[in-house]
Amino acid sequence: MNESLRCLVLWNNHIGPNGVIAMAEPLAAADASSADERNTATGCTSRSVIEILDLGGNSIGVSGLEALREALVRNRTLHTLGLANSRLGDAGGIELAGIVEGNAYLQRLDLRRNSLQVDGSVYV
Repeated sequence: MNESLRCLVLWNNHIGPNGVIAMAEPLAAADASSADERNTATGCTSRSVIEILDLGGNSIGVSGLEALREALVRNRTLHTLGLANSRLGDAGGIELAGIVEGNAYLQRLDLRRNSLQVDGSVYV
């Protein structure tokens, strides 16, 4: 169990929507102190305290963003989320709006080199 990992950079690792979905459960429970369940897919426990998560350069898709949104609404430790060059598109902008609106702890969101047009950007 790794309770000291604060920064996880997974830039350009061919992580798709299923990989993000597997990460979502431990991210959602990151502020829980009583549970100690290990997620077999990621090796993370509910006591993991990730503050910086960089998923840039991965095709996480809208379903991956949906999983992130659901997880980050409950997460109280993540302050930086990197999604540069993730080919998010306008549909991704809508999901990103839910992440920004639902998480008061998120301070930095890296969206460089994404194909967000006016329609998608308006939501963020």
